[in-house]
Amino acid sequence: MISSDFYEPSNKQKIKLEEHATLDEYILFCKDNIFCDTKKIKEMKAEERIRLFTLFGEKDHKRYMNVALKDFPLNWLKDHYPKGASKDSSKVFEIDEKLIKQVSKFSGLIEIEKLKEVEKAPNILKALPTKDSIILLLEFTLKNPYFSKDDEDFYLIPNPVLKEKVFKVPMIRGSSWKGSIANAFKVLINEESAKNRLIESYFRIFGAGSESIKYLEQYFNEVIKREGLSNKKNKEVRDKIVQLLLFELGVSLNEKEIEKIKNGNIIEVVSGWLSDKAQEYIDKLQIPFSCQTHKGGAIFYPTYFNKLSLEVINPHDRSKRAGTKPIFYEVVPKETKGILQIIYIPNVSFTDKDKLEDDIKNLDRSIEILANEGIGAKTKFSWGTFIIDQKWYRTKDNTQKIEFPEGWKEIDTRFI
Repeated sequence: MISSDFYEPSNKQKIKLEEHATLDEYILFCKDNIFCDTKKIKEMKAEERIRLFTLFGEKDHKRYMNVALKDFPLNWLKDHYPKGASKDSSKVFEIDEKLIKQVSKFSGLIEIEKLKEVEKAPNILKALPTKDSIILLLEFTLKNPYFSKDDEDFYLIPNPVLKEKVFKVPMIRGSSWKGSIANAFKVLINEESAKNRLIESYFRIFGAGSESIKYLEQYFNEVIKREGLSNKKNKEVRDKIVQLLLFELGVSLNEKEIEKIKNGNIIEVVSGWLSDKAQEYIDKLQIPFSCQTHKGGAIFYPTYFNKLSLEVINPHDRSKRAGTKPIFYEVVPKETKGILQIIYIPNVSFTDKDKLEDDIKNLDRSIEILANEGIGAKTKFSWGTFIIDQKWYRTKDNTQKIEFPEGWKEIDTRFI
């Protein structure tokens, strides 16, 4: 009989991870084979060992004798990682493409091929709210593994990769894309000497709704009620703008600018960061529209991947120069392909050609920066870096003849 220390769900006898398992079988295996017993397998009773190895379909009994029972399922998975539909590598699990298409459809992702079809393209474009709406699609290939930890409580692998809640497909959330691209955009802001156009472009793309924006907006309203549209509190207003630029946009200050702020010359520093139009608003104690609470024009969609794999990081002891506690990660392996979809719906106040072209160019540059820096966790190991293979766009009504940066191709049904 199996001892009481040997945790065994009622249906475990029927669960076997075959060489070509489905995603459901793989997930069920990882959720259903968690042992708590710390004793080694060689310390178990003979009938317990036989039943354990039979349960996992393992014939090489000697291989795992010195392994603790709680570590056995993960070690077994590492040695017998399922291939899924793949025949190239025993360490890469491929997910059925039909499942990827199904979850992509539910998430509102657009297939490039459908945008090329004369019959289907008009229906997709008709759903866009304004004539200046733009669909951006980027095909990319991971240079290194991608990892972002899932919030799964009970899972065989200590660090499971983020998955979609229902279909359990590995993914990058749309909010992760937005946050990562916004951080890359801030790198652009700090690289440029003329920050005003980039700052306004940032707010047009990503919106303004953080606590610092709301606080600033509330401050302006209170000052206007108390003081009217006078310029008495100009310095105080500038202080609030500086706080916004420093803490919201992460604008870096050089030594000269820091010295000027210390000496009270805040106006001189901030003037270089704001456009002339924005400064006119500030002088009248009105917050510029681009900095008012509003939704950003860019909508970022999730990306789904069709592969899973295992990676290990083995921290070494400085004195012994050897690792004793390897840490396992479930990852999306390198060379896996994905698609980033962004739909840009510009605010009706920002629809002139120059601003649209600025926003698209800045988005493109930010994505290029992110491709080199990486998305997700462990980016210091270059995880999450990727190569952009192709860039596609489609406008609902390109009457303004917007010019896209080099490398972007228009999806046009006229040539199909």
